Amino acid sequence: MSETAAAEQPTSPAEAPALPPPFTVVVKVKLQAIAVPEAVGGYSVVVPALPGCVTQGETIEEVQANIVEAAEGWLEASHDRHKEQAVRDMTE
Repeated sequence: MSETAAAEQPTSPAEAPALPPPFTVVVKVKLQAIAVPEAVGGYSVVVPALPGCVTQGETIEEVQANIVEAAEGWLEASHDRHKEQAVRDMTE
């Protein structure tokens, strides 16, 4: 076999280069949250784009702080659930 033919052959998975280590990115995202006054006082708030991302608080200021924390936790948990599958999808 010529040198050119050998160079054109695909690399087998065993010979694939190692993946670089993961790195962290900081992403600024704007999400809409909807606050609903509760009959007993305080507010419940939900982020429609993040199913299940809800919180509550006594004041609008409190729910604004709480929903930021809830959204960050939601995104982190979602990332952790999906990252292994994403690596498998990219390396297949």
